[in-house]
Amino acid sequence: MSFHHLPPEIRVQVYKEYFTQEGGYHYNHDTGRLTLADGDPIDLALISTSRLIAQETRHLPLSLNTVNFSTGCPERLKLASWCIYYLMKDSARHSRWAFEHFGLLLTPEVYQTVAQRYPGFTRIMDQMIARPTVRNEFNFLYVSHSGGVPSVVRDASRLLLRTVLRVHGHSRVADLIYESWEYQCPSHRTRLPDPFKVLFLDHEEWAMPSKSLAKKLARKLADISKFRGHPPDIDFLRRPGDLRSYHRHLKFRYSAAAAAINFLKQMPRNMRLRLRKVRLLEDQPSLHGASGHGRGLIPFCVENPSLKVERKVSLFGNLLQVHQGLPGTIRASGVPGVISTWLVEAWGLPSAGMPPGSFSLVIDGEPDPDRASEIFQAFMQRPAALQTAFDEASARGYFGKTLSFLKRVHHPCYLLEDFPRAMDLLNNKDDPLITSNFHPGDPWDIEQTVLDRQHWDYVTWGCQWYSFPDIGYDHNDDPIIPKDAFTVGENHTYTPSSGAFKHGILEAQPYPLD
Repeated sequence: MSFHHLPPEIRVQVYKEYFTQEGGYHYNHDTGRLTLADGDPIDLALISTSRLIAQETRHLPLSLNTVNFSTGCPERLKLASWCIYYLMKDSARHSRWAFEHFGLLLTPEVYQTVAQRYPGFTRIMDQMIARPTVRNEFNFLYVSHSGGVPSVVRDASRLLLRTVLRVHGHSRVADLIYESWEYQCPSHRTRLPDPFKVLFLDHEEWAMPSKSLAKKLARKLADISKFRGHPPDIDFLRRPGDLRSYHRHLKFRYSAAAAAINFLKQMPRNMRLRLRKVRLLEDQPSLHGASGHGRGLIPFCVENPSLKVERKVSLFGNLLQVHQGLPGTIRASGVPGVISTWLVEAWGLPSAGMPPGSFSLVIDGEPDPDRASEIFQAFMQRPAALQTAFDEASARGYFGKTLSFLKRVHHPCYLLEDFPRAMDLLNNKDDPLITSNFHPGDPWDIEQTVLDRQHWDYVTWGCQWYSFPDIGYDHNDDPIIPKDAFTVGENHTYTPSSGAFKHGILEAQPYPLD
């Protein structure tokens, strides 16, 4: 009896044994192709043996195997990535300066256009209208600190800029941008012929540049360098050695999500529909707001309801690497901000259009889940409880009056609007949207937290938040594992950093925390 005459269920079992690979398929950044876990090519020879087998098995390789992506960057894109990094940082900075003055341009039409698509952004626009210019004022308004999902705030800012340009015209907006730039950088008086070269980058955060785009951005980069008072000699196509030397300390990696998005875009639709599981291994820090790159996967999950995306971000290899302080330490006060951004970005995906059950974020505590649990108890449960308790204390009138928007979102106790709710999801594990492979610690009793601090004033709350233990680690560890180096206690008298003095939040003197 030939193979073709075997019962269909037996043939299917043979196919599964042949195509299922231990470890699934893995994406190679340099070749742009999928390989086996050990790097060997994928063997699909069985498909070409006969028409019947080809018909019965064409969907099996991608549906039976998890497709894994990790952080990385093709060698050919490293210098182009530096160029894009420079431009996006410059664009973000100049956009912030421009928005400090945009209250003058927020007509009802502009306001309604942005508010209709991004209702949460109305809070920051209300502040722009109330303070139409910040000239000669130290009390800056940071658009990025509006408390919303960071990637959504960036999108709302771009829509605001484009709407203002459409309503008021190129010339009026350019004059205001020049005014804001000259106010922030009075030493650079040279004007670009077109300031929108800086502000408008038609480049999604997760997109990998083509060679033609890299050349285009190089020319734009030269213009910006001239504007900023530097000689326009930055040409990464002609001087790769110099740039590699000068920027050797920067690690230009794309997120695993970015690699997956770019790979899926190049796949034919009929092949994408065969996918069943994609795993994103965010094992190292990467570029361009990597925490928000999950939004780029929404179209593929909508297109293929059977596709499940698991995004696993390493606590030790990624999240704790971002805010390194002195050698051998990690800036503890930065840890909650980094991790809360990842949690909130995942929390915001369903409202952005991600189908229910299609995406999950996993905080990976390997290779030391016990230490990961200890870190989350100290550095995540605490600020989540303090933010919730701070809001409750304000609602009960403990601070004497209702806090303004700025006083609330710029207070040290406040990270992101949805951070406590995202932590609740992680703690309760009611939904696979946000999970961890370690115990994330025990949540604080919010009512008791409020009662224990009912006599604290607005300033003392801020000082309390800054009292974090230090995390130590050994550079020789691979991956870096924090040590027992908790040196700052809850009863320590501490003066917050200068950032806490903005907006009249804190006085420039130390306060006891007990």
